[in-house]
Amino acid sequence: MKPATINYQPLPTNLRKGGFDLQQLARAGDWAVYQQSIGGRVCCYELVFAKKSPACTLGGRDYPAREVYPGNENWGSLAWSVVDRDEALRRMEKLAGAQAAATPSPSRDDSKPKGG
Repeated sequence: MKPATINYQPLPTNLRKGGFDLQQLARAGDWAVYQQSIGGRVCCYELVFAKKSPACTLGGRDYPAREVYPGNENWGSLAWSVVDRDEALRRMEKLAGAQAAATPSPSRDDSKPKGG
């Protein structure tokens, strides 16, 4: 029996975090680039991995299955601040491509021996 597919609520395209306004500029797979600004002035770009959080109840409040923005503890492994917009977009495409290449295709059967 095939496991149920979970539909995660996507990362918001606009959010406020740490006093900064963040606007999603691009998305590729589970990776996104956000423009970080304060008072309308662009500071840098954040390259982030959309973490998955299952549906849960916290403090009596129900939350749906959703993608969440990486926390401070994830900086350097699932998120980076990048000064140049084009560089942030290039890195996102590279990471999304590597992720796609590492994800097994449903049509691929790795159980068969190779070369035989």
